[in-house]
Amino acid sequence: MEDEQNKKEEKKEPEEQKAGEQKTEKNFMDYHYDCVKPEEIEQRNKVISDRWSELHGFYTKHADEIMKHLFYVNAGGAGAVLGFMGSSEIVRKLFFVRISLCCFAVGLICIGILRTILTHMAKSFFDNWRRDVASYYETQMSFPQLEKNDNTRTESEVWPYIFGYLSGASFIGGVIFGGISLFSPLPIPNPG
Repeated sequence: MEDEQNKKEEKKEPEEQKAGEQKTEKNFMDYHYDCVKPEEIEQRNKVISDRWSELHGFYTKHADEIMKHLFYVNAGGAGAVLGFMGSSEIVRKLFFVRISLCCFAVGLICIGILRTILTHMAKSFFDNWRRDVASYYETQMSFPQLEKNDNTRTESEVWPYIFGYLSGASFIGGVIFGGISLFSPLPIPNPG
């Protein structure tokens, strides 16, 4: 009789073990706190907090620095050309001076567009991150899914690069055309 009981207990153990294995496998995709070790929850919260700070800091620091730089060089170039144009009526008629001024103006406009795009992107990243974190805390999303969503969202967008490089190219064009205008022959005014 004891042998039969032992066999029944042995049969129960593999079934219980299988159920435990399934629960363990589910832990990796599960988002419920009762299935996750406290150390892992603490680590996940640290990842969430660090990523939050990183996203905020990244866009505010680097985007501001490059946009300030491009704004100042294009505005400075436009100011220099306007000052040069104001020095003489003959200079105002030079084709390359006008092109140079247009290049600097395009550079300034591109910086405005770039700043707008980056502001909207940063807000979108931050809002989506907050929404996903809230879903994770409400046990509607797994932690791996939270990370996957974030990685997918932060893939490169092409528009900031286009407007950033266009602004830089406009500055270079403005400098080149301004330099050409310095060395181009001035038209001789009619004395009449």
